[in-house]
Amino acid sequence: MKNLPFEVRKLKADDLDIKPQVFATDGYPQLVRHFNWGMIFKPGCEKPGYYMRSMTRTGYRSGTVCVLGDSPLEGQSPSPYFDRMAQKMETEEPYRKVCDDPVTFMHNSKEPFTEFIYTEDGASWKESDVLDLKVEYFPFAFFAHEDSILGHGYMQQHLLYTGTFDGQPVRSLGCIDRVYMKADSLEHLKQDTDNIFIAFTFMSGIRKDGRKECAWVGVHKENGNGMAYYWLEGNEPVLSDEVYLEADWQQYPYAKDDPTVAYTNATWKFGGVTLHTNCKWGSKGHTQTPRLSLVGFSQTYGTWYEGDEPYEHEIYHLLCENHSATVENTVKAGFKVKEF
Repeated sequence: MKNLPFEVRKLKADDLDIKPQVFATDGYPQLVRHFNWGMIFKPGCEKPGYYMRSMTRTGYRSGTVCVLGDSPLEGQSPSPYFDRMAQKMETEEPYRKVCDDPVTFMHNSKEPFTEFIYTEDGASWKESDVLDLKVEYFPFAFFAHEDSILGHGYMQQHLLYTGTFDGQPVRSLGCIDRVYMKADSLEHLKQDTDNIFIAFTFMSGIRKDGRKECAWVGVHKENGNGMAYYWLEGNEPVLSDEVYLEADWQQYPYAKDDPTVAYTNATWKFGGVTLHTNCKWGSKGHTQTPRLSLVGFSQTYGTWYEGDEPYEHEIYHLLCENHSATVENTVKAGFKVKEF
């Protein structure tokens, strides 16, 4: 069996540490950036908001519930929650262990109030008077090593959260996402600066028969060069580093001088798995207005399914994110782009 630079398994308490054992072979890189994110559906609403909390080890970079564009190539609108949530700041206490039994880590702030608690069995997230969520992990976490396409240590965990959003009950899906590096670069990641195309997608869902399923898929530099896994409850995860993406790439109509591209619908193929995305909404970053300053950075959101026969989930999560996805880089990677 091929030795892959990534793996999936159940999350353990040590994986939440600043220098987890899972990255011992990479020289013990340390946590430099971590995220909580996911779709948020208010009762009766078909279009979600998108929750994004971006953190360093010692503070916060940003937080919002993004008002997504009404189509995949439309940008976001100003969020009414932005000013009620903590933005760029150093917190009173850094991300740290607060208990040994059970092993518990926390990141928090007093004003605006936040409290993010993590154990190996679940988590809780609180954001001022906006969000109060209890988090249940999916059975598998995803770990990528320094010699993967990302070029650094990485952990991702799909999850289900329940609680309240703006005082209303919610039940939605999202992720924990973490980056580990030897150099303590809190602000700049390789994907942000190397100008090499990378596209990756986060998918999770609960089918109407109750089975959970999830995936992480990505390609880097050229189509076929990637990493991916897919899991459906009752089956073993499928992993592969031969990943192919078929997608409709287009520029943003609202930013004609920006060479950034995003895709609407796509098909991912790897290891006998075929994943279809149906993107319905869009953003460019998770700022108050489209982040035009970061060229090549784009996101689309929607529904998805696996296999040849379309089906609907009871609840779902889909985030498609691209870095250095300019017209030039995307064509170099082997894709066609519809230009103006």
